Amino acid sequence: MYDFWLGGKDFYEVDREAAAMVEVLLPGTKRYAR
Repeated sequence: MYDFWLGGKDFYEVDREAAAMVEVLLPGTKRYAR
């Protein structure tokens, strides 16, 4: 998920789905990953 949040290209579809769920539960997670 970390690579997905950073805008990378090396992640699985499940990472994208899990990242979306985490973002719903913990807004701002993508920003904090940077």
